[in-house]
Amino acid sequence: MNKALLLVVSLFLHPHVDAATNVDRIETEQYTELRYSWPDKGITFQLSNQNLQKFRGLRRFSPDLAKLHVRNQLVLKAAELQQQGLRIRLSPANLPLEFQIKGKDENAVQGAMQLLEQTKQKAYNNYLQEGYFYLLKLPNRPPVVIPDHVKFLQLSLDELKPVAKAFTDRYGRNNIRQIANKLALWVQRIPYQDLSDRQESAGSGYSPPLQLLYDHRGDCDSKAVLFAGVMKNIFPNSQFRIIYFRDHAVIAAQIPAVKDEQSLEIDGIKFLLIDATGPLELPIGKLTEQYQQAIDNRQFTHRLL
Repeated sequence: MNKALLLVVSLFLHPHVDAATNVDRIETEQYTELRYSWPDKGITFQLSNQNLQKFRGLRRFSPDLAKLHVRNQLVLKAAELQQQGLRIRLSPANLPLEFQIKGKDENAVQGAMQLLEQTKQKAYNNYLQEGYFYLLKLPNRPPVVIPDHVKFLQLSLDELKPVAKAFTDRYGRNNIRQIANKLALWVQRIPYQDLSDRQESAGSGYSPPLQLLYDHRGDCDSKAVLFAGVMKNIFPNSQFRIIYFRDHAVIAAQIPAVKDEQSLEIDGIKFLLIDATGPLELPIGKLTEQYQQAIDNRQFTHRLL
């Protein structure tokens, strides 16, 4: 029989939160059980320890390593082209990555220039994909590298089934608004970890869903992905999008809005806006004034989850 170890992970109180969430963590050899409680009703679920280790040690984006990876691929491609009589020179490693090509045949030079540009872009894209990164384009701002939240959600869906089952066992699966409200409240009450400006952080504070649950803390991006992952398990036919602002992220869910709830139309579909970040307990369909203004001014971008 496995010996269970009871660990009290966290009890947090916040002046704007009327009721905190307690969580107990019980670890066995194969599973970790998380028991959450709050004044109305609590939930309990088990997560595989193997799944909990899946993204441990996730590397952060490094511009220097990305540049080195691209440079190495260019050196290999340049060596091939130089065998065709072309002279290729790369800029020194401490300078921005550029290259010069000389040769007697102008068509060959132009062809090699195009091939090296393609190699450069492909190498950079491969570095992003292999590291689970994504190049996000925000309005009126340079592109920034962030964790690939869509990929993390896809890889975490099966692992989040126990969480989804805990919610449907407690609240049923027929009322999407009730589930969304209860789930958002639960995620909001998990301690918040700050996200700095995307230009500065490169997503360094991101935690995949199961790591967030184990560590019992997460930033807005992490909480948005957790919320969407559980919802997609319960309502697989509904669309969910992650909405990116300069320093924040919320979810747009295919849930009908009522009264004065805030919504957004994308590709002819109306989405209810949901901020599961916390610690402020915002009901579904409600954003703070700052981010509602960003929505109204189209100062955001989005991805389908």
